[in-house]
Amino acid sequence: MLNQREESFLRKLFRESLPMFEPTQPLPTQRVEEIDDMISKSLQRGRLTTLSLEDNHSAISRVAHVMRKGEKFGEFLSRTGLGVAQMFTMTKDEITAFVAVAEANNDIREPRAPMLTFPSSAPATLPARAAIVGRNFVAEVDL
Repeated sequence: MLNQREESFLRKLFRESLPMFEPTQPLPTQRVEEIDDMISKSLQRGRLTTLSLEDNHSAISRVAHVMRKGEKFGEFLSRTGLGVAQMFTMTKDEITAFVAVAEANNDIREPRAPMLTFPSSAPATLPARAAIVGRNFVAEVDL
């Protein structure tokens, strides 16, 4: 169940995620009320829950043999780039091979190309006067 702060955040997020309108058009209040009603009804039904990657036990069991000791499931997904849908279509050997390739490509190396460095230049100086040019005017400004 959501607390008051989480519910407020969710309502604000939905409001901000509405399709963009022209700046001259105000946000229709009817649409905001519809979203508020939708959130309220969902909260009453108890359908809004928070999910954790660690709760996906079937996916974790598919890749447990290649996860590092103490590694969380989200960390594994980030490290390898393996998607949850992918792991259900692959065999154990294919998952092992995929992770081996991902680990081989994740090593940190020194750059192969020389780094371009530029000598520090003298500090920039501004001119004493500047001109602002518009469509129908030219103005000189002292800086």
